[in-house]
Amino acid sequence: MKKILTAFLCIYVLFSCREKAIKSKPEVIRIGYQIGHLSCIIAKHNRFFEEEFKNDRIRIDLRKFDYGPPEMEAFNAKRLDVGTIGDQPALVAWAKGIDIKVVANSNGGEERMALLLPYNSKVTSFSELKGKKIGITIGANTQHFLHILLKKEGWTMADIEPVNLKFADCIASLGEELIDATIVSEPYISLCLYRKTAKVLFYSGKYKYITLPVVASGEFIEHYPDLLVRLLKVYRKSVIWAREHPKEATEILLKEENNLMPREVDRLLIDKSTNNFDLGQREIDAFEATFEYLKETSLIGGNLDLKTFYVTHYDSIAALDYPDIQ
Repeated sequence: MKKILTAFLCIYVLFSCREKAIKSKPEVIRIGYQIGHLSCIIAKHNRFFEEEFKNDRIRIDLRKFDYGPPEMEAFNAKRLDVGTIGDQPALVAWAKGIDIKVVANSNGGEERMALLLPYNSKVTSFSELKGKKIGITIGANTQHFLHILLKKEGWTMADIEPVNLKFADCIASLGEELIDATIVSEPYISLCLYRKTAKVLFYSGKYKYITLPVVASGEFIEHYPDLLVRLLKVYRKSVIWAREHPKEATEILLKEENNLMPREVDRLLIDKSTNNFDLGQREIDAFEATFEYLKETSLIGGNLDLKTFYVTHYDSIAALDYPDIQ
């Protein structure tokens, strides 16, 4: 009888431990992304997230946003666990006390943001835009680039006529010549060039290195660091798959983005993509530049330590399974 009781006790302990292990995992992982964010779009269509977490019985909830601030609002309301977003909205949210950290970087570069003019514009320098209408998405990281250009001329926002528009509305207004210039990032640059509705006056280049951070809530990082690494592996896997299957990936972008971009533009985005999500010194320096701009313009305040905004080791672990491609 004692042996039977002992056996039942062991079974009960094992069952309890298993139940505890299951409950230690989230029922759902909520992931935010935006237009043109290749890694999430491919992973969504190919069900790479579901494949990774099927044995954990974790459901994946992917949510798409038009631009950064609404995505940060979702983090603030605890409706997101992980997301890809520009550095400015992420920094503003963090400075306001939203519990997020950058854990990786996605698709940074020097030519992923540009100042565009109407296709037939005669403007040849930024100085000619004094007093002109410039479309800008307030709260997005394009705002910092505009600030850099204004400061270079010794101007303030009072020297131009800023028009607050979403990215898609910026390029639509530019095409109709309702504004004189705009600053947007990819994929909108390539779209305008393909349609010949706009031309590039200059890229961000030496003025600003563009980052696209992967952010996670502090709670998710604390409780599920192993799941975070696995998520980053899926991001990397998705970009590698897209680069290895460009034709199929192009069709996926067309379908998932409701034919927002022409096939040629989607293919170009794939060719420009990289699975190097590392947070190196170049990315950290870019965060620092945006951070100083936000303080200078009083968009954030307080005694903040930028080093608490990011964590650098998670994607290095993820890279062991999916090495960088060029």
